[in-house]
Amino acid sequence: MSKILIIEDNVLMREAIRQALKRDGHKILGASDGPTGISLARAEKPDLILLDLMMPFMNGQEVARYLRYDEELADIPVVVITAVNQVDTVLDMLSMKNVRDYFLKPIDITALRDRVRTVLENPQPAPAAARNGSAPEVPADNGNKGG
Repeated sequence: MSKILIIEDNVLMREAIRQALKRDGHKILGASDGPTGISLARAEKPDLILLDLMMPFMNGQEVARYLRYDEELADIPVVVITAVNQVDTVLDMLSMKNVRDYFLKPIDITALRDRVRTVLENPQPAPAAARNGSAPEVPADNGNKGG
């Protein structure tokens, strides 16, 4: 059983993904914004993070960048979930060693489950040497542990 963290501000989307992945036996954690998601990732060390791109407080690109520079979180694979009009940003994010894949909205749940399975079977952790520079600042956790 894998532990998956969903960082998605839309509660209906987060819940739909949660229910689909729970059917596959995964333990699902949820956060409605970037700072809360980072806090949960630190506390729970998930096997995979599903990350929405457009969120309050800290967007998905900032979250992925932060995770990449955190030594304890850098090897956790990230799959970005985004709308079609944000594909250019996602393509830039794919150059980050921790971002393994992306998925476009509206979500086909069956395809998402297959993609999650593929990434979990082939996590391809980022080598430490590929992470350089300094970590970005993380806004204070707003205390929302929603899921």
